[in-house]
Amino acid sequence: MDTDRQRALWCEIVEQIQDAELYADSKHAVDLAALTPWPKLAAAWKQWKNAERSKEDLASFVDAHFGPPGRCSHTARTPQSCPLPEHFSAQSAPGSAP
Repeated sequence: MDTDRQRALWCEIVEQIQDAELYADSKHAVDLAALTPWPKLAAAWKQWKNAERSKEDLASFVDAHFGPPGRCSHTARTPQSCPLPEHFSAQSAPGSAP
C-alpha cells in the first residue's frame, strides 16, 4: 500500500474515532499508539468498516488495535494533511520488525 493510501486510511480511522467521541479530547485519537502492525491494522479496518457498527463496536476495535497515547504525537486531522505515524511506515517496509 502506497504512502498516500496509508495516510488516507489512517486519517479515516482517526476521523471515525473522533466523530464517535470515544474520548473527551479529540486529539487523543491522533496520539493513540498502534499495537497491531500497520498491514494487519489496515486489513482489519477495511473488513471492520464494511459492516454496520455501533460506537461500542468501534471502542472494541480501538481497544484491540491501539494502546494509550505515547509513541506518536500528530496534530493534523484531515486526509489532505494527516501525517502517517512513523512507526506505521517502518512496519510496512519489507523485512521490518513489527
